[in-house]
Amino acid sequence: MFTRPFRAHRLLTCLSIAAACTAMTGCESAAEITEYTAPRDKDAGRPFSCRVPSDWTLGANDRFSSLAFESKTGARITVSSLKGSGDEFLLININRWRRQVGLDPIEKLDGLGEAELKKGEAKFVKLAGEAKALEGAMVEYGGKTWFFKMSGTVASVADQSDEFSDFLKSVEFFERS
Repeated sequence: MFTRPFRAHRLLTCLSIAAACTAMTGCESAAEITEYTAPRDKDAGRPFSCRVPSDWTLGANDRFSSLAFESKTGARITVSSLKGSGDEFLLININRWRRQVGLDPIEKLDGLGEAELKKGEAKFVKLAGEAKALEGAMVEYGGKTWFFKMSGTVASVADQSDEFSDFLKSVEFFERS
């Protein structure tokens, strides 16, 4: 039986041609994307869809977030969830956020606003320290509290406030089956 010896240079040549073809026919410019829907992702545990502003880019998740974006002005938008609910749980998390922007903790929940979602509402807080600011919405769903947070400099958060509001208005939690 006749067999040819393995020729590494042939494999390398084929792989180089395939890579060149892929690069020439790759994706179009990201600037052409106006918005996309982040669908339910069972693997990541996100039971909602949302529409993301076109000038936000996908960011790196930290140890808490399951979804993260960066705005063109430097604001960071994250989505995370923690097991727990109720006013005391919210107070603990709001005080953590207050410390992040340089504010003192509070002893009780006063002055929480509401943010409109596609279906329903979320509790909403707007915080600003001397240099840092934060806007956050909290929704209880499926035995967890979901946190939608935008943070950054006072200027970057103020600049993206309308976009963050539109983002929240697009959030739709799926019906439980």
